[in-house]
Amino acid sequence: MIAPNSSLGRLTPFLLLVAAVALVFGPSIGNEFLFWDDRRHILFNSALVNKEVIGFWRAPYFGLFIPVSYSIWTLIYAVFPSATAFHIFNLSLHALNSVLVFGIARRLIPSERSSIALLTAFYFALHPLHVETLGWI
Repeated sequence: MIAPNSSLGRLTPFLLLVAAVALVFGPSIGNEFLFWDDRRHILFNSALVNKEVIGFWRAPYFGLFIPVSYSIWTLIYAVFPSATAFHIFNLSLHALNSVLVFGIARRLIPSERSSIALLTAFYFALHPLHVETLGWI
C-alpha cells in the first residue's frame, strides 16, 4: 500500500487523472483534420502555413480574434505539420487543466473531504462536453 504522505502517494491523484484522460480521449490522437473548421483554420490558412503570425494579432481570421491560439497552432504546424501533433497538444492541455482543477478543488474543499476534490476533477476531466474540444483541432 502507498503511504499518503510519500511522494508517490501525493502524486497518485494527478497520475490517475492524467491516465483517465489518456484512456478516454487518447483515441482522438489518430484523428485527421476535420472537414468543418480544422482545414480552414490550419491547412487553408496561408498566414499560418507561411508563419506570418503578426497578422493574427492585428485582425480576426475567419471571424475569430484568437491570436494566442493561432500563434500556438503556427508553432505546432511549423514543427510537426500533422493532425496528430494538434491532437496530442489538445490532450496534454486537457490533462494539465484537469490536474489544475484538482489543485483548485483541493484548496477549496476541506481536507477531510478530499475525495470530493478528486471526484470534481474527474467530473471535469471526463465530462462528455470535452469530446468536441479534443476531437477537433
